[in-house]
Amino acid sequence: MNLHPAVCCSGEWCFRPIREGIDRWEGQAWTFATSARMREIVEDHLARMVRDCLNAHADRVRPEAVWVGDRSPEPVRELVPGAPVILTIRDGRDVLVSMTLRYLREGLEKPSRMVAQHPGMRSVSERFRQDPRAFCERAEGLLPDESWVRRCAGRWARHMRADLEAMEALGGNGCIVRYDDMHEDVQRERARMYGLLGLDPQDAEPVGRDSRTSAGFDGEDPLSFYRAGRVGDWQRWMDARALSWFEDEAGPVLEELGYTTPATARN
Repeated sequence: MNLHPAVCCSGEWCFRPIREGIDRWEGQAWTFATSARMREIVEDHLARMVRDCLNAHADRVRPEAVWVGDRSPEPVRELVPGAPVILTIRDGRDVLVSMTLRYLREGLEKPSRMVAQHPGMRSVSERFRQDPRAFCERAEGLLPDESWVRRCAGRWARHMRADLEAMEALGGNGCIVRYDDMHEDVQRERARMYGLLGLDPQDAEPVGRDSRTSAGFDGEDPLSFYRAGRVGDWQRWMDARALSWFEDEAGPVLEELGYTTPATARN
């Protein structure tokens, strides 16, 4: 989005804790927060705060922007009434692989939450610590812990359903972009996104490696934040057991989104 001179959408503002705090406050029946007028005031100030924060940032980095945005990886939630929303979706199995390798990388520097909560991942963490580069050459043994796979699959499925429902409520004021479609034809997909904002795609700079806007990355580096960026990478990493655990928790959502599973392939 930032390749267009009229757009400033950088950083992860993560307004979710503020939104959830307001929801909890408004849910306390013994406070004045239950008043319709008080809620109206609070919602108005929340929207104004979000606008002011984004505008202040744009004033520093791109004052000519006419659209400002937040790209936080959070559930879809309307914070500013009428603001357009773009939702990026990705195959949940690729999300699982990417997230697992990210936690393994972060576990080199600090205690791993993944291992602490799912001891079955300890052996994988130890192997990664001994030889991270092997996790490029041998795509195996990454997901031995059933509880970890099921937890990630269930969370992905719940988040996807909630996001899709939220996008449906937005009507024509939202745009869903698929990660795999961006790989297939980035020009077509970014034209859709610019179109949502009423902008001409021809005014945008071309995608490229230097701006990390072309699909994928050069090579694969398990120690990098920009590890691989592949579509269908799960097929290298998930054995039959891990795949069955994932599909138990998230199979219907995968199918609803049009992702092929062994079951749908047989049909």
